[in-house]
Amino acid sequence: MIYSQHAEEINRSATKGLLPLIGIIFAVKLALIAVPTIISSLHGLGHFF
Repeated sequence: MIYSQHAEEINRSATKGLLPLIGIIFAVKLALIAVPTIISSLHGLGHFF
């Protein structure tokens, strides 16, 4: 009984720790895709002005 409660607590803290990590990884991947796109679009705008 005590063991299962402890395991549930570990599971809960693990998912709480994992979700922000997944969010950070997703944000980094998104930034890696978005930044070159923004830079290239800025270069494109720079040619117009």
